[in-house]
Amino acid sequence: MKTTLSQKDKDILFKNQFSNLGFGSHPDDYVQALLYDTNDNLIETSVVESSDYSIEDGSVKLKTGTIIRKMGFDRGRYRVKYNFLRRKAGSHEVVLVDGNNQIYNGSYHVMENGHIMKGEQHVEGAERLFLKENKYFIHEISPSRNEVRIIGQNIDNKKYNDDLFYSGKQRKREPVDFNVKFTTANPGGTAEVLADSVTLQASSDVPTQYLNGLLYLKDAVIQKGIFEIIPDPTQIPLNETIGEPIQARWIISDTSGAPISGGDINAVNNSWRDFSQRTQSVEELRKQFEPDDKTKRPIPYSSPIFVRPSQVKLKSISTKPSEDTLVRYTWTLSGRDFTKSGNINNFITPGNDDAGIVEAGGIGNTQYVEESTSGSEITVKLDGSNTEVGVALKIEAKLKDGVTDAVSEVYLPAILRTKKQ
Repeated sequence: MKTTLSQKDKDILFKNQFSNLGFGSHPDDYVQALLYDTNDNLIETSVVESSDYSIEDGSVKLKTGTIIRKMGFDRGRYRVKYNFLRRKAGSHEVVLVDGNNQIYNGSYHVMENGHIMKGEQHVEGAERLFLKENKYFIHEISPSRNEVRIIGQNIDNKKYNDDLFYSGKQRKREPVDFNVKFTTANPGGTAEVLADSVTLQASSDVPTQYLNGLLYLKDAVIQKGIFEIIPDPTQIPLNETIGEPIQARWIISDTSGAPISGGDINAVNNSWRDFSQRTQSVEELRKQFEPDDKTKRPIPYSSPIFVRPSQVKLKSISTKPSEDTLVRYTWTLSGRDFTKSGNINNFITPGNDDAGIVEAGGIGNTQYVEESTSGSEITVKLDGSNTEVGVALKIEAKLKDGVTDAVSEVYLPAILRTKKQ
């Protein structure tokens, strides 16, 4: 049979390069046949049945004679053109829909009057079904005739509507049950170097349509990091201490519910001393580090950066007069929420949607008060992105007669941060 294939097409078809195009790897791939007479007049088009072609060793093999006969032509001279296509939306098929315009895939029967009804056999009250083409309508053509506006039919089906939505997009997001493992150079050696490849560990076979595609891994470098908190035991206690004068102090006690993307968790637990020894009041420090002039002030330590949503536990390691001293603990959150460009978006105040204390009610609840003789520990919930949260702890030690003995307060600005997302 004479061929009019270009050299490029021949290279693809006959030099085992066909599979590189990915044709046949996706369930929506199909072959369209166009039949012409010897004067190049189009006579008929048809979708080739999957049984009439095969892909072997990188080449496609078509049963051209069978295909032409199935199109209704037994003899004559013809030219056949094949298009290797992948459905993006709709198909050449028809679908059955019920009275609610939902696609129906069950059994049905046809009445003498041509009506299609649900069920293999007719019963009184059987629901009528309707035939619709699994296609979309051209609603408008641009003046340049380079663009068309396509609208869907009244078909209530998620795939039908999603296919139309994604047909105009370059990327499609699909949930994939994969575990991603980064490959390292010199594994187990003294210096493991991150390589430029990853291994996808799937619970089942990887779909063949993903071959030769692009994989985007959002926030792939660190998904979750739980770093061991190691305070200096010679200077920072892990629990409250007995002594005078009283001194408010606290540490980050647990980050198991808080993925960390940067910063130094151990540096934070040591950096609060500088602020506890300052002479400014908490309000003066807040004005210095949390100004309302929409400027971002540098902080004097590398506080940790968490991936939202996170829950971080803070624990009092304050100094109090005695073990049975009743202490009133007041925890207060403050700070600011920034846009990606660095401008102030919101302030961390009561009712905000970025941070809160779980024991006080969660997000939006920025202050928690309790009285205890055995210390205090709170859980801070971080739900906003690109936030800087300051934490203040005020303790009031009381004598047995209930009279306030002494007060101490410490404030750390931007001690808890969240990643830009």
